[in-house]
Amino acid sequence: MPTERRDTTAHAPTGNAQPAVSRRRTNGRACITCHQRKVRCDILEKGTPCSHCQIQNKPNCTIYEKKKTRSSRASNSRPSPVPLQPRHSSQQPQPQRHHHHHHQRQQPQCLTAPATPRATAALWPEVAVDPIARPSSSTSHYQHDSPSTMQDSAENEETYETRNLADFIGQDLPKVGEISRSERLYFIGTEFSNLNHLVRHRALRRDQKDVLHFGTRRLARKVPSVPEEALKLPPKALADELVTAYFAHVNPGFPIVDEDEFMTSYNGSDVPKLVSLPLLNAIFLVGAHVLSSTREDCRASTYTFFRRAKMLFDYRFEQHRETYLQVALLLTWQCDNLEDIVDNSWHWIGIGARTAFGMGMHRDARSSTLNTIDKRQWVRLWWCLFQFDVMVSASFGRPQAINLEESDTPMLDESHFQGIPHGNPTFAIEHTKLCIIFSTAMRRRVALRSTEADRAAATKEADEELAKFITQLPQSLQISHSNPDTWQATLHLSYHNFLILLHRPPPHQDPSRVSHHSATDHSICGDAVVAINSIFESLRARNTLCNLWLPSVHVLFTSLLHIANELNSPNPLIAAKSSRMFDSLIHTLRDISQYWIYAKSLLRLFEERAMWKKRQRGHVLGSSEDRTFQQSQESPTTRTGASEFSLRPDPLGVPSIMGDAPSTLQPSSAPVPGPAYEFNF
Repeated sequence: MPTERRDTTAHAPTGNAQPAVSRRRTNGRACITCHQRKVRCDILEKGTPCSHCQIQNKPNCTIYEKKKTRSSRASNSRPSPVPLQPRHSSQQPQPQRHHHHHHQRQQPQCLTAPATPRATAALWPEVAVDPIARPSSSTSHYQHDSPSTMQDSAENEETYETRNLADFIGQDLPKVGEISRSERLYFIGTEFSNLNHLVRHRALRRDQKDVLHFGTRRLARKVPSVPEEALKLPPKALADELVTAYFAHVNPGFPIVDEDEFMTSYNGSDVPKLVSLPLLNAIFLVGAHVLSSTREDCRASTYTFFRRAKMLFDYRFEQHRETYLQVALLLTWQCDNLEDIVDNSWHWIGIGARTAFGMGMHRDARSSTLNTIDKRQWVRLWWCLFQFDVMVSASFGRPQAINLEESDTPMLDESHFQGIPHGNPTFAIEHTKLCIIFSTAMRRRVALRSTEADRAAATKEADEELAKFITQLPQSLQISHSNPDTWQATLHLSYHNFLILLHRPPPHQDPSRVSHHSATDHSICGDAVVAINSIFESLRARNTLCNLWLPSVHVLFTSLLHIANELNSPNPLIAAKSSRMFDSLIHTLRDISQYWIYAKSLLRLFEERAMWKKRQRGHVLGSSEDRTFQQSQESPTTRTGASEFSLRPDPLGVPSIMGDAPSTLQPSSAPVPGPAYEFNF
């Protein structure tokens, strides 16, 4: 990733009589124009005008003089300055004693790792340490500054940041030339934005009247101090395995990362193009999740990678803003708790949506001067974000962050997959279309002011579009055999899940208000559960459940809830069929709970309910057989106490009953065979 080395030393006025403080510094002098643009200047070597000003015909090429700080004014008086001379390597600083002691006192406070963080064997101590590609934001100058230098640096940062708007408006608008990958940009927003209004007055070219994205400046070399643990990396061999797993099993269908660009940086030695450390840890996380079915060490390390990526995310370690969107999407592979709202997939997708809106990804950037790679990647990221938003919002029952009526981003096509050599554009395009259908229906169904007729019309329209979608599905995504691949399975799981959500009856439905479509709805839901169970059984048999993303757990939850109601059917044939289906789905839930904490919560819920129902049924059936024998053996006092004891356990008191009940009520240690009949929530 192209970056620019940042000079962290103070730009103090130089002289030949006062020795420099004992610290490392580079040529910090530049002309005013180069200083404002934050580009390297050769005014000391070439003289005036510098190369940049000469090429661009900039007048008044003079050296930028930084104003003196309070600390510099309070220091010892210096002789009058002499004309600037280039610094020679032969000059040796003569550190003063008080500076030396201060340097030693400041050193333990630095929390940033060395310039090249080495791979650590902390996660896998049995594997030899092998350093990998250096991160993009941790290869700058690291030094221990004095208080005056730190104050100078802070003032430089403040001056640099506060000049952004003035420099942007002061440049020739629109900027000539494409916006490179190493530049920041402004998204000027809608007509109600004052920035939009101001830019429209400045931009006079007619062919740019619809442009909303403008380049501003090069990325700053601002490197925050982060805990050293966040900069640790796994051994090279393991890192390669994790990266390969991610690009082989996840990125083809959800193209979040440009594979060609990333691998060029990851495998290359070009210093300006370095791997983003937050993104690298997020990729490690997803890769470890994919390998967790066969690698116990990978399963145990997922939280470590999540913690490092989140730490770097919170410290704003990366300068490329789109990286924060990529990391937010990838972090959804780790944590998901239904009752949590600040640390689950719904939360991370919300952060990603705000980042995308701030950059203007929801608007068509084809007329802008944005570089070609970003134009392709923005379209891919936007539609990945939209798919994630629809699926997670439906699973949590919360509002969607993205409204397509406010977006004119081009639809995905195969041209956007340049840079994704192993991509599956057919799946990405078709799954996006499927999410668009359900998103529209979901918004109309849950609208607070919609009537019953409006909801029925929304369902009918969605059925028509879903029928058209499934009949026109490309051959490569149709399930024509018993072993669907990951992307076929993901698409059909989403499709059948949407069918159940649209057609399942409401709880405690009033019999007098049963629709004439109830039988049809019941048939649609039943067929969908059968298809979902078949897909899960196939993936489970091939040990590939770990390749699925989080919504697969919610699909499983939807199916279990529907089939649990069928267990109470008065028809014994329906009940028997439902019980076999229920046991198979529970088996899948038990296997998939190894990879998702949310699945563990669901497994505990269903198993405890099933255990209580079986225990209740066993106690009720056994009581009638043993009552005669117990009454003949009991004394009158004991018989009176037994008549007051209820054999029906309280569902909220199962643990206490198991611990405090008489021995005759203790459940057998052997597992109770058969399904959990009468499974009723």
